[in-house]
Amino acid sequence: MRRPKKLLIYHGILSKFNQYDNPYDYEKIAKDLAGYNVIVLGDGLQELDNEDFDKSKEILDRVRYFRPNIEIYGHVDTDLEDGIWLEKVNNWYNNLDVNGIFMNNSGYDYGTWATNGRRAFIWKVDYIHSKAMKCFVNASNPDHVLGVNNDRNYPNTTWNPNQLGTNLSFFDIYLLEHFVHGKYDDSNELKYEYPGTWELRGKNANKYREKIRLASASQLDHSSIDPQYPTIVDIMIQASALMHNLDYVSMSDVNYSKNSNFCLNISFNRDIDRDWGLPCEITHSGLDYYRFYEHGCIFMRWVPGQEGANFNSY
Repeated sequence: MRRPKKLLIYHGILSKFNQYDNPYDYEKIAKDLAGYNVIVLGDGLQELDNEDFDKSKEILDRVRYFRPNIEIYGHVDTDLEDGIWLEKVNNWYNNLDVNGIFMNNSGYDYGTWATNGRRAFIWKVDYIHSKAMKCFVNASNPDHVLGVNNDRNYPNTTWNPNQLGTNLSFFDIYLLEHFVHGKYDDSNELKYEYPGTWELRGKNANKYREKIRLASASQLDHSSIDPQYPTIVDIMIQASALMHNLDYVSMSDVNYSKNSNFCLNISFNRDIDRDWGLPCEITHSGLDYYRFYEHGCIFMRWVPGQEGANFNSY
């Protein structure tokens, strides 16, 4: 069994990261951030006139000292007009020397053909790669950025009339956002994803496994979380990442800490480091989902009010 690596999507103020545990202690903040393999920072931090810019740069320099191979990405919305998009990307590159760009709102369900159509998306990916940076792509449907399968709601006749493929590569990342838990309608209520949709999204993303790395992000109400003890949602997120063989997994508050500067962490069961053998396909009986291995099983229950998960080798 492969242990997913730790992803942090953090849109809060860097110098206030987990401020109750790290009261403006930049060295401790840097050490905590260095506990992650990949970090995504919020838009605006890259600007020289940002009041937190100098502090953030100092912290990130120390993060790289503690973890030289860490990957740091800067947030830029793909659906921006080209000139604004270029300025933001260049500022991340020139001012904070990030490893890549987090391409938010990359699907056809955002922007226009001129900003998010396949030809425009390919141009943006090529530009990021030309700077020796990586792409971390957020799109609700992977076919909008990776494949040519037609989406009848956003048909190829409009969004990809020339049936162009993708120029994303194995060193880039695709995000399954709100995977397992998060916001799924116009309400502010956090809730579980519909299991059939969860299974389909995971399988669709895994079709492109040979082309790109896969990550998931789930959102919770941080006020109800005790970081010392895993919750049912925490365990469901772990089981989901393992069941779909994801490369990275993240858990954050509903606004990616934009308003709280509070971070949630995931600690996986050590049992997953054992040799589980070859996996079978995901199966389900009603709302109970299973993935069997030669020497273990991952189980997830999606029954409302009875949600839960476990994973054990034998």
